[in-house]
Amino acid sequence: MERKAIMINTPISELYELRRAINNVDLALATMLAYRADLSRRAQAVKTLAGLPKLDPQREAEIAFRYDSIAPGSVAIAASILHYCRDNHEQAPLQNPNCSRN
Repeated sequence: MERKAIMINTPISELYELRRAINNVDLALATMLAYRADLSRRAQAVKTLAGLPKLDPQREAEIAFRYDSIAPGSVAIAASILHYCRDNHEQAPLQNPNCSRN
């Protein structure tokens, strides 16, 4: 006679699974943020070589609009990401673990 495992989904086990999923999302977000900062640093280097201004308010507004259209109310998050990337232009380039050419 075959016995089937009975899965009991308690609030504690559900909380554990939710936290595990949140940790995975946090890892993905942090990885993508590091990669975005590297892309931003590289774009800044190209702008410097081309004699373009360091800041592009229209581009930043487009980014904020895009964030807000995807996740309403996330304009502050977009602003924080832009600020983070600007502050990290001086750091060494980061590797994107999802891209074999870095």
